[in-house]
Amino acid sequence: TVTAQNSSGVLGRWPVTLARAADRASMNISFAAKGRLLMKGVPRFALGVYDSGLSYFNDPASYEQVIFAPGGQRQLGGIPINLYLNYHYGEAPIGPMLALMNALQNHGMMYLQTANCFAAGSYTRIPFSVDQSDSYVTQFGAHPGAAGYYTMDECVDSLVPETTQHHTRLAGLDPDSMTLAVTLARGYIDPRKWTESADVIGTDPYPLFGQEPAAGYTHFQVADFVAQTTQAVRATRPIFSVLQFFKFTSDSRWPTAAEQRAHAVMSIVEGAKGLFWWEIGQNGLQKSDATTRAAQTANLRALVNELAALEPALIADDVPGALVGNSTLYADPLAGRKAQLQYNIAVEWLF
Repeated sequence: TVTAQNSSGVLGRWPVTLARAADRASMNISFAAKGRLLMKGVPRFALGVYDSGLSYFNDPASYEQVIFAPGGQRQLGGIPINLYLNYHYGEAPIGPMLALMNALQNHGMMYLQTANCFAAGSYTRIPFSVDQSDSYVTQFGAHPGAAGYYTMDECVDSLVPETTQHHTRLAGLDPDSMTLAVTLARGYIDPRKWTESADVIGTDPYPLFGQEPAAGYTHFQVADFVAQTTQAVRATRPIFSVLQFFKFTSDSRWPTAAEQRAHAVMSIVEGAKGLFWWEIGQNGLQKSDATTRAAQTANLRALVNELAALEPALIADDVPGALVGNSTLYADPLAGRKAQLQYNIAVEWLF
């Protein structure tokens, strides 16, 4: 047991179980010493999508048709994502989920099963399958395509204790998986309060909300939210950035391909070790017309392929002294920073 304390007393205690470093190679999900995500012992940069809707099936071929095939409902074939999360599958029986993971594994992908709290609603509000029996979790976790569990979505701080308890149970039953908690870091949730509630903490800044201001949307929120989350875990574990892939309000718009790319780059620069896009399902991409669906799927395909090609750099150790210049456009950096802050104030709807 590791105990942290100061002159005021004990700050916290954590049980730690020693394991051989060599065991990482046999674990579905683990973390390297420098906070990198490991899939089956191999460093990876996570690239994933949220989905919703779709029936579930007992055979991998049906999933292949609806998720990956040309002309199918999702058409993910050729998009090199490595994580998939369908938050409408949380009550699915184990059989269809095993078939789903068989199909995903054929495309180099792993699956996160849903069992999450939301806002002020406890995860117990829905009879999620992983919480109905221990055997479901052990069967799910034994599959090589099982990445873990999605346990928190923008939940209020009063749910920290139950989410932590939820994480402890799932980790005990399926120790080579991860739990994922996605906070609204900086918006109204302090991610530091959630760091012990899950293995991986994420944040989901969606800057294109409401009618676009004359000065533009607050795209820098993405960098701010990710930076807050990185600092919360002190860069000791992977953090994920969940990026906007939908039209938020009737008077807003879709992010352009350039904006989607900028959101991804901001996240990486601020320390994200994985990116998700919300979402390709019936609450996101599928609400759009056919022309928009085709264009946005093409945008996602191009961006994910670009990022996947950069994975060797994204998982590499930082190189001291590698910064060779400053890209500021201002001759006077101080004046430039002041001007940037004034711009931020003008467009920041949370200011």
